[in-house]
Amino acid sequence: MNTEHLYRLIEQITQQMDSLNESVSILQSSLKDLAEENERLKLANQSLIAIFSEVPANQDESSIIIDPIGQSTHQDELADQPTASAAYVPVHGGSHERLQAIYDEGIHVCHEMFGTKREDNEGCLMCLDIIDRLA
Repeated sequence: MNTEHLYRLIEQITQQMDSLNESVSILQSSLKDLAEENERLKLANQSLIAIFSEVPANQDESSIIIDPIGQSTHQDELADQPTASAAYVPVHGGSHERLQAIYDEGIHVCHEMFGTKREDNEGCLMCLDIIDRLA
């Protein structure tokens, strides 16, 4: 084999390694995104299990409405509730504690970033505002 042919082979191998490295990087990013989504779905599932475990046996589960912060409301109760301009009153106790626990695990509970991991457990004013309103 001549030297020029060896240089071409080395260049091809280098390009293939660069391509493989880029593919591995994309796979790592996808894995991270899937792991975050999986964690968010696990938390949502736990929240739904907790909500539906509070439903009495004689109530129809299809009449339960889940709001974005994980609280449940029976459709019949919606007509009795004041409008959005009035003070918010939680339907079930324990919502504050559940949201605080989720937040303490490093996960956003605010509407904008719900279910995503907080970077380096940094504080989020929107999350804290929601938790404080439920206290």
